[in-house]
Amino acid sequence: MSNILAEAIEILKHLPEKYVEKALEAIREVKSEHEKEEKTTTPPCPKCKGGKIVRNGRKHGKQAFLCRICGKSFVETSKTALFN
Repeated sequence: MSNILAEAIEILKHLPEKYVEKALEAIREVKSEHEKEEKTTTPPCPKCKGGKIVRNGRKHGKQAFLCRICGKSFVETSKTALFN
């Protein structure tokens, strides 16, 4: 167990229940923000699998991306079951 997690648990042990509930609600909000960020991350390049991706307008109603490594342009569904 990490030091941060151990410290958080130790603090929670000594708090009254109403404050533990507030802390839990704050943790849930942070988790929700994290999940939203994960959903909005750009996909890797389907050609070179690179991670230097920038948004490149929209094509056929879908977000388009451009790989800064290989120069390939692609949309969110490239090389997936939803491609065509």
